[in-house]
Formats: sequence, structure tokens, C-alpha cells
Amino acid sequence: MDTRELFTEEEWRLLTFAPLWVFCAVASADAAIDEEEMAALAREVAEAEEYAEPLVRDVFRDLRSDDAVLRAYREDERETDQGLAEVADLLARKAPAASADAFKQALLYVGRRVAQATGGQPLLPRPVSTGEELNLFRIADLLGVQVE
Repeated sequence: MDTRELFTEEEWRLLTFAPLWVFCAVASADAAIDEEEMAALAREVAEAEEYAEPLVRDVFRDLRSDDAVLRAYREDERETDQGLAEVADLLARKAPAASADAFKQALLYVGRRVAQATGGQPLLPRPVSTGEELNLFRIADLLGVQVE
């Protein structure tokens, strides 16, 4: 079964916005979105096939291949908190629990990769700013994910 069949077109669009909300929340935490952060998001989306969960793969593929997603995202009036809360609610209502959890974890992984994209020295673990870390915790809370 195609994962898209579980959702209406509007619901699917909401899911494709989720990585963008995460990216914007994390990348803008230090008041500047830079090329390394954009590249980190682009890498994760480009490597969609590496995700085992079909829902993650399909959403990331659509984000990568459908220019209309970015246009629609720019026109969307929801703030990050509202959008991610709606994503969590949608997943709870319509996605199998394992798929929903994998999708949420993938979003947090993308956020972490974006946060680690800048700062520090090449080839060494890069520090995550306090603002980025706080936003990652906020994202986890909005998605209903326990962070250890």
C-alpha cells in the first residue's frame, strides 16, 4: 500500500511541510540561516531512499521532487508550533504507530543534522547552540516524542 493513500491531499501537504518547519525552527535559532544548514536539509531529503520507513521516504521524496511544496509552504500561514502540533495529531489519527514514531524520529534527526551543520571545526563533532537545543526540545515536545 502506498503511504499517500492513508492521507488526503491536504494532509499529505501538511506532512511535507513538517521537515521545513523543523528546519526553520532550528536554523533560525541563532538568527541566521546559512548555507551549511540549507545543505544539511538538502542532504537528508536527497537521501530519502536511505530511510527504512516508507512514510519518511515518500514524504522526503515529494519534498525533494515537487517544487509546488516550497511555494505552498511559503504561502502557508501556520507558525511552526501550530504546524507541528497538527502533524502530531494527524499521525496519531491516521498513521500506524510505528510509522508515526519513525516519522517523528526522522524529523528530529533532520533537526539535529541542521543544528550540527555549522560551528566547530571540520571533521570534529560540531556544537549545537543553546537556542538550537531548546528548539529541538520544543519540536520533540510538539511531536510528543520523549527525549532522553
